[in-house]
Amino acid sequence: MKRGNRWYWKIKLPGEKKYQQMSLKPVGADRATTDLATAIECARLLYDQAVLVDEYDPQDNSLAGVCRAFVSSDSTTEGEKRAYIVSIKYLAEVFDCSIPAYEFSPRQLRQYQEYLADKRLSVTTVNRNAANVRRIIKWAVGEGYVPAATYLALTAISGIRSGKAKPAKKVRPVSDEVINATLPYLSDVVADMVRLQRITGMRSTELCIIKPEQIERYGNIWNYYPSKYKGQHLNRVTEKVIPLGEHAQEILRPYMLRSADQYTFTPAESMAQHRRRRNEKRVTDRRFGNRPGTNAMGTQEFKPCFTAASYGKAIQNAIKAAERDNVTIPYWTPHQLRHAAGTAICDAMGIEAASGMLGHSSLSITQRYAPIGYTQAVKVAKQMG
Repeated sequence: MKRGNRWYWKIKLPGEKKYQQMSLKPVGADRATTDLATAIECARLLYDQAVLVDEYDPQDNSLAGVCRAFVSSDSTTEGEKRAYIVSIKYLAEVFDCSIPAYEFSPRQLRQYQEYLADKRLSVTTVNRNAANVRRIIKWAVGEGYVPAATYLALTAISGIRSGKAKPAKKVRPVSDEVINATLPYLSDVVADMVRLQRITGMRSTELCIIKPEQIERYGNIWNYYPSKYKGQHLNRVTEKVIPLGEHAQEILRPYMLRSADQYTFTPAESMAQHRRRRNEKRVTDRRFGNRPGTNAMGTQEFKPCFTAASYGKAIQNAIKAAERDNVTIPYWTPHQLRHAAGTAICDAMGIEAASGMLGHSSLSITQRYAPIGYTQAVKVAKQMG
């Protein structure tokens, strides 16, 4: 698009959540170009650097070609693919991706880590992106794009340590006081999602895709078998099951009356509740002004179920709504509900019970949610005063 006499590009690239406006400026220029032909060439260059095209040349053994082939393959899930695309975009910012992939050396991987650290990314993010690049090269070895020696050399580079990059932000459990303060500003649907996640500690992705047909309702304990879950590709011997107790059943029971293959928590129902609540609070006399639905700009379409992102966005909107009422609520995310559940279960029944409820394969993972040393120290403090 043209603004004034200069050219800009408004685009939502694959892997991005929002549209972004990019200045179409040649290398070395400070401002966007005024020439249309130059702007088109800059846009093409930016697109190629992002390495986000679906089509690739099987004979292209360049670093860009290998990245294109990896993104186009079915070796990753859609969620993982978005993460790899981000890693590839960073890679294109640092190096000329037209070099042969087999020339990508450990020194360059170290430069890649240092570049991300200079961008003030956390230690965890830096190491995750570097691991993604290594996996792309490993995949290329299996597909015959590069020799095995290229990947083996990259394994010599360890992850960047604390102090070399910004420390990773620790996820803290959200307190029940903060949750209770947020609930009045949520729709009934999202409020039930928050309560259920706080009780069970299930992941947001597992919470959003619940259907009545996936819940086995026999006896005192219901069993929820999520259709998608973390680690599903590892081909576990037994499928994942999340037990649902009395309080969780009480939350879910009204939603079990709908069609068996319908999602339990839907954005359409949540928005309808939100609009109904706004209509009840209206100040204008009902004889005047717009009646509900008369000023709608077309039919709004909703996704069949919440996603982890839209679920988190609903909570952030509730916090902002509280601010408009002069109520201060600390920022928190759905993942903190999982940490809150894990910490509460660990304190009440021990770390093994928390590990089983959270679905962890190792106690060391559960310790991130409720460190054993801290839990025992709290018990000592309560007894000793």
